[in-house]
Amino acid sequence: MQQTTYAQIDYAGGIVPPHDTELERVVLGALLVEPHQIPSVVKILAPEMFYAPKHEAIYRSIVELYDAGEPIDLYAVGRRLQLSGVMPGKITPAELTEIATTAGSASHTETHARTLVEKHVGRRMLEVGREITARTSDTRADIDEVIGYATGELEKIGTLFAGGRMGDHIKTYTAQALREAERRAAKADQGEVTGITTGLKDLDRATGGWQGSQLIVLAARPAMGKTALMLHFAKAAASTGVPVCIYSLEMSGVRLSDRLLLSVDDVDAEAFRSGRLTAADWQRMERAGAEISRLPIYVDDNPTVSMRYIKTNSRIRASRGECGMILIDYLQLADTTDKANRNRNREQEVAQASRQAKIIAKELNVPVILLSQLSRGVEGRADKCPMLSDLRESGAIEQDADIVVFLYRPAYYGISTIEALENADSEGVGILSIAKQRDGATGRIAFRHNPAMTRLTDWAVPQPIDQTSSATPF
Repeated sequence: MQQTTYAQIDYAGGIVPPHDTELERVVLGALLVEPHQIPSVVKILAPEMFYAPKHEAIYRSIVELYDAGEPIDLYAVGRRLQLSGVMPGKITPAELTEIATTAGSASHTETHARTLVEKHVGRRMLEVGREITARTSDTRADIDEVIGYATGELEKIGTLFAGGRMGDHIKTYTAQALREAERRAAKADQGEVTGITTGLKDLDRATGGWQGSQLIVLAARPAMGKTALMLHFAKAAASTGVPVCIYSLEMSGVRLSDRLLLSVDDVDAEAFRSGRLTAADWQRMERAGAEISRLPIYVDDNPTVSMRYIKTNSRIRASRGECGMILIDYLQLADTTDKANRNRNREQEVAQASRQAKIIAKELNVPVILLSQLSRGVEGRADKCPMLSDLRESGAIEQDADIVVFLYRPAYYGISTIEALENADSEGVGILSIAKQRDGATGRIAFRHNPAMTRLTDWAVPQPIDQTSSATPF
């Protein structure tokens, strides 16, 4: 019987996939003779991982008997094979007996099983490699989809090689939860936020900072300043050493840098844009440039990226230690088309993109801040304050989000004073309405901004978070 331990070139010029049929017989023989070894093997070795179809059928019968809690021996396995239609003919009782006599040392069975897993992984890599080659050779192929396919399949193969993901006992998660609680307590004792700072003290206090695996939706009508607030969050996080990835589907990287430069010092935004800067202004801009350049901020301003692209690119950056937080500006501009399912409507596409953003946050264990447009329903409301029902095109956004924050500027709509802030002048004041927070309170927070909205600062007097469950405006 031929034993193949590495891929070999065959006579036709192709590749014989890695396999070891003799080792498969050894493992099956050990399980037939020593059934007590089955639990340690079934958790890492699946029936489809056998190369020889006969061996797969025998192992599948062993697993089925094990799952059913029935005794496992030569007779029981032979009977199961008969009932499944595999015997008689393909596998004879004599062949089963011969396999049982092939059993080696019982102490090595699990090691042998892991070797069979490696062979299966090698075969899967060859299959995926052929599929990648075929897809790449197709002139109609979307290379972004090919990369997504390759990344996804290699992830699955990696999981197979690791023995598959299995749930852990609750004590594992309890221990982790206690460690995280201790870490939060230590930070609280030092006056620090438990997560990534937002750059606004009241918002930090309300949320505890942005946490890993959270999907935060920042929504507003156009011209409210979503991008400005996003950049404020990015700079605040990066200033503490957190690497930030920005996917800007609307604005170029240069224009984002303009805003970041203006956020550092008091340079007049109009003078900067018109080129009428004084010598002192230039000195401030150079200092600002040096400060911004030191920050771990990475910008991708490709205007036509998909959520798959964002996931793949972020995973690569995370492997380099360059992705501790992700910001996407904005959801409705992301490429949500699905070439495999052209019958989906726009709402379904946006729902899928929102779900993918949550998956990215969970898989990379980083906060993802997703900017989103609001529907025109806000404009028809007397107070112009956003509500959860205003989330544009999909209720799935609200469902997937851990936190939903609305940005609202009363002065933009001609509202001159804010009653809840003791009738304070609304000019230069922004409102953040936390309409949903999975692990915390909802309510409203005020902040100040300059006329160009390039600099955001705390409200002069810290405002208590409104302990309510609604998004009622000020």
